[in-house]
Amino acid sequence: MRSRILATISLMCICISSLSGVTSSYVGAFGTLSSFETSPSIGAKGNFDFRSLVGNSGHVEASASAEIAFDFSDSSLSDWESLEATGYWYVGNEGELITSIGSQFTLAEDSTWIPDWSLGFRTTFPSWNLAPSVAYRGYVTDTYLSTAMELSTTYTPRVELAYDASITGALENYRDIVRTDRLIVGSVGIRGIVGYTTSWSTSVSGSYRESSDPDEGALSGQLESKVMYTPSRHFQCALTPSFQWEYHIGDHRWNTSLEVPMQADVVLGTRTYLYFSPSITFVDIHDPAASSYEYRFSMGVDVAL
Repeated sequence: MRSRILATISLMCICISSLSGVTSSYVGAFGTLSSFETSPSIGAKGNFDFRSLVGNSGHVEASASAEIAFDFSDSSLSDWESLEATGYWYVGNEGELITSIGSQFTLAEDSTWIPDWSLGFRTTFPSWNLAPSVAYRGYVTDTYLSTAMELSTTYTPRVELAYDASITGALENYRDIVRTDRLIVGSVGIRGIVGYTTSWSTSVSGSYRESSDPDEGALSGQLESKVMYTPSRHFQCALTPSFQWEYHIGDHRWNTSLEVPMQADVVLGTRTYLYFSPSITFVDIHDPAASSYEYRFSMGVDVAL
């Protein structure tokens, strides 16, 4: 497992080193306290981004990130790393072919490697204010394979307002338990900006899962909204509530939750950023007798290099 992870890192480094472009990076430290952990945790993280033109053919983007955390409850260390490279290749005057490959992994004793890939095409019809796209994507683990096809479009009648719609078909294979699921997911959304300080969005989605295991067939949905307020260059805050529900057809079981995350970002100087991220989640809100809540609070500081 570790040899495959190191091979992935080496291949991306070779590809990036052959190009010249713009880079950015930061390092940071954070702390987290939550109701479902007996003790707080602290950690450090870093991120590196790379962007470059490829002649007149398109441009590429690459990113690498890493995070390590220490849990005081059991004195354990955990890590999580991510690599991603995306190419945007011009097709005609309005078309763009998008290719992406990456991986998420851990380097702990029980290392994990989750490669992912995607291939898509998008174009625009300026006279109709439409931007349709089609994409194929997938990812795999030791016991799981997911592939999906998505059709989507964006309608932008004016600069401060846009409508989104998509439909996705996915196939999921659980190799360890010999189970196959088929999913259909549809979503619609609207987003916009108000003046120079506020942006907002609302989306609703629904899905149907058909499974070879009768107990796993389900209907589900989500309603999510976001409001972001940026009164100055030095402060920004966001509220992103979402409601999820799931109905298991086989045993007529419901799962519901309401999550209310918030985040505030403060700019300290030219390279230092401080953030606070509290959130609260209400579980099984359809059943007062079984309902409960969980909270989580994170804060940290990032320094641009």
